[in-house]
Amino acid sequence: MDYIKAQQAWFTLMLSLTLVALTVLISLLSIWIVNRAIIRPINLLSSAAAHYSAQQEDSSELDNLPIKSKDEIQSLYSSLKKMVENTRSYIHSLKETKLELTQTRIEADTMNELAHKDALTGVGSKLAYDKSR
Repeated sequence: MDYIKAQQAWFTLMLSLTLVALTVLISLLSIWIVNRAIIRPINLLSSAAAHYSAQQEDSSELDNLPIKSKDEIQSLYSSLKKMVENTRSYIHSLKETKLELTQTRIEADTMNELAHKDALTGVGSKLAYDKSR
């Protein structure tokens, strides 16, 4: 009977150790999967967004992230890329508008100058005379 009790205690100990080892292994595997599938992509996104924020013009790091998870993280990544493209387009449009405005101001100044000076004599025109009164 002592032999059977010893075998039973040994079996219980081995079973407990196996279950603990399996639990630790499953926990480590779960942590690795969560890190690889969630934490690392979010850290990559965060780092790339911070780099883009600091550089303002260079989004190459953001464009080439290895995120292809087909889940919410990829959706967030796609939205972030679209936002960067829209921002880039908006900035380009603002620069073009500023250039056009500068050219329009130059043309307006030239026209104003021509309107206030007689083309033949170079003397002030009637408009210039009326404004000075």
